[in-house]
Amino acid sequence: MQNNIENTQPEFPLTAKIHDLLNKSKYEEAREVINTRLKDFSVETALTIEQLEYYGCLVDLGCESNNEQDLTNAISFLEANQTSIQQITGESSYYYNLANAKHGLDKIFWQNNPGVKPIETGKERFQEAINLYWQAFKTADRQNETLYVQVLINLSNALTYVSRIIEAIQFLDVALNAFPNHPNALLSRGDALYYLCNYFNSNVTLSLYQQIYINNVQVQKGLKKWLKFNFVH
Repeated sequence: MQNNIENTQPEFPLTAKIHDLLNKSKYEEAREVINTRLKDFSVETALTIEQLEYYGCLVDLGCESNNEQDLTNAISFLEANQTSIQQITGESSYYYNLANAKHGLDKIFWQNNPGVKPIETGKERFQEAINLYWQAFKTADRQNETLYVQVLINLSNALTYVSRIIEAIQFLDVALNAFPNHPNALLSRGDALYYLCNYFNSNVTLSLYQQIYINNVQVQKGLKKWLKFNFVH
C-alpha cells in the first residue's frame, strides 16, 4: 500500500532507502530511519513536502508490519494538520493517506480477533476508512491515474472486508472504465469475482471462470504495456 503524497520534486534520498528496507521486510531499520528523521522537524516550523513524505512512509510501515503505534502516530499527525496538509497535497491525497492508516488499524483488529464477527462490528470498524476513501475519490483528479485508480482499489478492498463485494466490484469497474488496461485494477477485479463465488459458497461457473480468465489475460497485457511505458526508454 503505497502513499501518494504529491511531489513534483525528485524523491528525497531517505525515502528511497526506506522503501528499499520495506521491500526487504526490514521494518525495525525502516522505523529507526523514519523516526530519527522526523525528530529533525520542529513543530513550530511550517510543514514541508519532505516531512509529509516521511509520514506517508510511516503509514506504509505500519500497514506492512502490522504496527498499531506507527499508524496511530501517523493518524494523530494527519488529523492535527489537516488544513495545512491539504494546502500542500490536495484533498484527495490527504483523505487517501488518512484512509490507508485507518484501514491498516482495522485490518490489525481483524487479524487479532479471528473468527466470525457480527455485521455491526465490521461496519463499525471499517466504515470510517470507507468514508475517507469515498472522500478521496470524490476529490480525486481523474488525470492523476496513479492516485485515482489506487483510491478506487483501496476503497474496493475496504468494502470487501465488510462483505460488500458487489459494490467493491462496481468501484473497480469505475477504475477500469477510465483506465481499461490498469494491471492492479484488473487483478483486484479478478480476485473480487473469485471471492464473490466463495462468499456465496457456490460452484465456480464456466462464465465466472471465463470472466476471471479474461481479467487475468488483460492483466498480463496491461502489465506488459505498463512495464514498457515505465521502464523501457
